[in-house]
Amino acid sequence: MGRTFRSTMQSGSDSSLSQLRVQEFLDDVCNLDTCDSHISWYNVDVATILGGCRILGHSTNPDDGSAVIFLEESVVVCNPIGGRIHHYPKGMVHCFVDDKSNDQSRLEDEAIFSTELFSISPRDEEICYQIGATLLKAGVYFAGIDVIGDYLSEINITSPTGMREISKNSEVNVSDVFFKALQKN
Repeated sequence: MGRTFRSTMQSGSDSSLSQLRVQEFLDDVCNLDTCDSHISWYNVDVATILGGCRILGHSTNPDDGSAVIFLEESVVVCNPIGGRIHHYPKGMVHCFVDDKSNDQSRLEDEAIFSTELFSISPRDEEICYQIGATLLKAGVYFAGIDVIGDYLSEINITSPTGMREISKNSEVNVSDVFFKALQKN
């Protein structure tokens, strides 16, 4: 994704802070170079849904106007072109996080963190957690797993099937995001 914002403000009541973070998100969306109907969609439909939510951070994509909003217990993906809002509760999201918030070499407009969204079972999530660090140490940044019952049967590091399925089901072009991130690094 493109521009990422994370608020560092800590003071004020929870309600005021929630309203401020929603407004910060909407202000960021209004600064996108996108059509008026998309801005209106965010200001009416998305703002209504976000009322009272505590936003931890968000990322906007200046190329297509889409956005990812990070809440305490979930992630919301907004696609103004299709007028779709996808909500992924925490227990249903596998989230690979690359946290660059303290990375001094990070460019100002570079993402602070990134996610890959797809639905998995709690057991699949546990398996991912157990193998994730080992794969990263080996330089594997994207992998698919095959699980039979509750057991890991295979780790796929060359098959793009996972990317296609995530893109098909989430309206996020994971291949594009992944390869752009690789090019930056």
